[in-house]
Amino acid sequence: RLLMSGNVVVTMADGDVLVRGDRADNAVIADQDGLPAGQIRIRGADGTTINGQAEVILDDVLGAVTMRLRGGDDTVTLDGVTLPGDLTVLGGRGDNAVVLTDVDIGGDVTVRNGRGADTFELTGASRIGDDLTIDNRSGGATTTITGVSDGGAPPAITPLEIGGDVSLRNRRGATTTTLEHVTVGGDMAARNARGVDVLELLGQTKIGDDLRVRHGAGGSTTRLEGDEANRVEVEDFTLRGGGGRDDILFGYVTVGSDFDVDVRGGGDFVDIKTTDVNGHTNVAMGGGSDVVAVERDVLWVDGEWVGTASQFGQRTFLDMGRGRDDIRLGIAVGEWPEVRSVVVFSGHAAFVGGSGQDELVFGAISTPGPTAVHEGFEVVRSVHIA
Repeated sequence: RLLMSGNVVVTMADGDVLVRGDRADNAVIADQDGLPAGQIRIRGADGTTINGQAEVILDDVLGAVTMRLRGGDDTVTLDGVTLPGDLTVLGGRGDNAVVLTDVDIGGDVTVRNGRGADTFELTGASRIGDDLTIDNRSGGATTTITGVSDGGAPPAITPLEIGGDVSLRNRRGATTTTLEHVTVGGDMAARNARGVDVLELLGQTKIGDDLRVRHGAGGSTTRLEGDEANRVEVEDFTLRGGGGRDDILFGYVTVGSDFDVDVRGGGDFVDIKTTDVNGHTNVAMGGGSDVVAVERDVLWVDGEWVGTASQFGQRTFLDMGRGRDDIRLGIAVGEWPEVRSVVVFSGHAAFVGGSGQDELVFGAISTPGPTAVHEGFEVVRSVHIA
């Protein structure tokens, strides 16, 4: 077992740390339990040795920490570690896992893996001072970034902080990426290749600038969902879908500027509840039987049901493309005739049906601006102005 787990070589130069693995399955843990500031303990697990022994303690760690782990199914764990500079993990081929818990990284965090099923976890009361970059080759990947919630009613939430940009890139294979209770100071870009992909932004998650998402062929789900107390917030939202069915689900979201979705064929679904878009809204669907639903919802507040709805601040343009498509506007999630709420289109609103037998359903909506309903729809419910 000791031979199979290999030996990891740790060296230092001018305050920087270099950790070099071998081709075995290396397991490396870094912590600072009981150590003064500037020191760090690096130890092996599951039989891995560090410089031929169980652990090493390093003094005057003032710069970057770089881990080069080569081949093998490698695991890197940082628990309660504070680093003043950058953290870089180069995993190589194999099923690699990087687990960061309650860390404070002053600079960038960069993780690059070769082929294999890779896992990245960043959790707890953690902070990254600058950018987070994750780059995985084919084989599938799971990325989980989660702040702290005590589970109370209402919960006390401490968001995990990333000061700069977030860049996520996955090659072929099924991927799942989840951010919950996370504050990102800059942009977030998520790019996936062929495979079944899931991207979730949940709870008190805020993206300071743009959120850009690109999915490859294979089908995808993109879900942004907060609640009445903790909305998901982004500045601009842009999504480009690939072949296969793409589901875009928004609930309790604030988009500070524009909302832009362009998906290809595959029978796609866009569902929007209790979401405010302050800029322009553009949705372009491809071939296939697609659905766009802007729904009303209800909440139980102080002993009564209260209606909620979405608002669109500037121009809204929905183009359904080819296929048998449906647009549903202002329809309640459940049957709540006594609860009144209205979907508001403040700017010019245009709903375009393409080739195929398309259906447009109007429920409770308000359109202060001019509304154009183009040919190709069977209108089954009249516009209701509250």
